[in-house]
Amino acid sequence: MADLITAIIHTRNEEKNIRRAIESIGDLCEDILVADMNSSDQTVEIARSLGARVIDVPDVGYVEPVRSLAEQAALGEWILRIDADEIVPKELCDKIREVVAEGRVDVVRMCRLNFMFGKRVRGTGWQASRDRHYFLFRRGALQEWRIENGIHGAPQPVADARVADIQGGENLCVWHFNYTDWNHFIEKLNRYSSVEARENLEKGLKPTLRFLARNLMKEVVRRGVEGRPWRDGSTGFGLLWMQLTYRILVFLKMRQNMGVGDRDSIEAIYGDLASEAHR
Repeated sequence: MADLITAIIHTRNEEKNIRRAIESIGDLCEDILVADMNSSDQTVEIARSLGARVIDVPDVGYVEPVRSLAEQAALGEWILRIDADEIVPKELCDKIREVVAEGRVDVVRMCRLNFMFGKRVRGTGWQASRDRHYFLFRRGALQEWRIENGIHGAPQPVADARVADIQGGENLCVWHFNYTDWNHFIEKLNRYSSVEARENLEKGLKPTLRFLARNLMKEVVRRGVEGRPWRDGSTGFGLLWMQLTYRILVFLKMRQNMGVGDRDSIEAIYGDLASEAHR
């Protein structure tokens, strides 16, 4: 079935988002596959009620390591990869249908329109012109997921893949309903920084002051200069500050894990100290 598109959505406790995502692609994708990472809410039930297939994948804290498992279960020749907090506007669905029917390309890159705290974000590295991804591809047309900074993947087309871009207005972008509020942002910042700190140490990276300075400078250039945070007012500068904080947290967590260890190790140290105090 050369024109069959399988949509793959990875989930973990996405009951507030999954309905929007599935309904946005219901007329485009005959096969919708939800790869669930041990959700404890109603995500799976909602997905199945909307006609999606659901498979269980390991809960490793973030999706990149298990993307290939879902792709192996896809029925279609084409794969559309979106997250549970993303939707595909009707105009983009029509364009995707047209591209697939023509059959002239293997990988399609699209921009992503980001919304945070109830409004569209226009800068700080999240602007649509800088947030482009390979959302649509033929099976086998993307190389294995390569992890960048321990969290987010950067798949690359295979050498002979024909690549195209979908460009245009906001309705030709994937819409990403990102962080709902600052609490949500900080929760993910804390979780992702822990994962990245662990991944960095496993790669043999050292948390030196030079390492910290280099990463802070990259954020300043990418988000503070090229990202033009002033376009989003106080929100933009808040996002810039939080991304700098993220880099500092990764550094501090790497130093901690190299030294005294994780939380369990520290609790054990406190237990030993308490025992000594009562001798």
